[in-house]
Amino acid sequence: TVPTTVWHLAGALGVPVWLMSPSLPPWTCGHGAGLWYGQTQRTYRQGDKEPWAAVIKRVGGELADYGRIPRTESEAA
Repeated sequence: TVPTTVWHLAGALGVPVWLMSPSLPPWTCGHGAGLWYGQTQRTYRQGDKEPWAAVIKRVGGELADYGRIPRTESEAA
């Protein structure tokens, strides 16, 4: 998600949430926001001149890995 009510709701409920934050974030997702939802939040901050497409690609790659179930040795054979 981006810094919206959805982010705050997920964090308050303890639901894992991935936040895509702009390079100049609003105060609600600045350095102190990690204290609010630190255990369940993963933050992806946009670089100074990085396009959003690059941030989304980075999140998409990690999300694909997140949902992947590791194969057991018997399945690999």
